[in-house]
Amino acid sequence: PDIVDPARNAALKEETRRDLVVVRLSGPLFFGAATRIAWVLERIGEYSRTVILDLSAVPLVDADAAGSLETFLAKVRRRGASAYVTGTSPLVRAELE
Repeated sequence: PDIVDPARNAALKEETRRDLVVVRLSGPLFFGAATRIAWVLERIGEYSRTVILDLSAVPLVDADAAGSLETFLAKVRRRGASAYVTGTSPLVRAELE
């Protein structure tokens, strides 16, 4: 996924002035929650042109949850919208890459 710092990315700021949804997840994301997370994210981001996932309050992500996030981001992009991930810790970033 594109992992960005929106405060440093002028293009992202410009792009997200209209039709933006920011989703802030918190707590560890594990196997048991992966399906539910994907379902909720798909409903939240269904009509937005730009989706930003803020993972700054997520200390851990397992492979199942990372896969769910990747699937969601791919679906958003397939319908022509932009999707970004921000606020990842080094541990979470490593699981997502």
